[in-house]
Amino acid sequence: MNIRKKSVAAATAIILVITAAAVAPGESQAQQGQSIDQVYKQGVALHEAGRYTEALAMFDLVIRSNPRHIHARKFRAQTALAIKTGAGAKKADMEGALKKVILPSVALEEAPIGDVLDYITQRTEEITAGKLTPNFVYKGNQEERNSTMVTLSLRNVPVSEVIRYVGQLTRTKFIYDEHAIIADPKAFGLPDKKTQTALDEAAKPADGTFGPAPASADPFAK
Repeated sequence: MNIRKKSVAAATAIILVITAAAVAPGESQAQQGQSIDQVYKQGVALHEAGRYTEALAMFDLVIRSNPRHIHARKFRAQTALAIKTGAGAKKADMEGALKKVILPSVALEEAPIGDVLDYITQRTEEITAGKLTPNFVYKGNQEERNSTMVTLSLRNVPVSEVIRYVGQLTRTKFIYDEHAIIADPKAFGLPDKKTQTALDEAAKPADGTFGPAPASADPFAK
């Protein structure tokens, strides 16, 4: 059974419990609503992750149990529209395309995350001859953009992996949207200095496909 089927099956089980509870004596409306809310929240999470088909199934289950669930009906409409317009495919296309773009080296030392995102965009455009331009939208404030530092040294690494490493190091959540890659530092919160140091070390693979790049005084050396 794949992940999608497991998610739907789990949600269906919850709905069945809710349905049974609806006729069970002594069961409070609050307890029933909590289970419905769990499925609803799972649908919202799937929607935000671009997994629209699975999200639609979640919202259908909630509405079947509670046709007056306004928020579920609203999200269902948005999800159905996303499927119709192919938004999920566009998100997958961007992330998949960035997996195929290889940066020969990345040598960043105490570089502000704002500059790092600009650098990733610039290098991607150069390597793809302008055919692919990742559009980053940073949701933090200007101070966070300038003070959140990234130290990273890699070679022969896909752009998608660079983005993932930057997210780990700065506790920034990257979401592939239809028209942009959303960088949200408030999704996790920024780490303290000790945690940052540990993440810096963890982001340097000892072997395998990726490896340390030559040291450079220029934080954006090609």
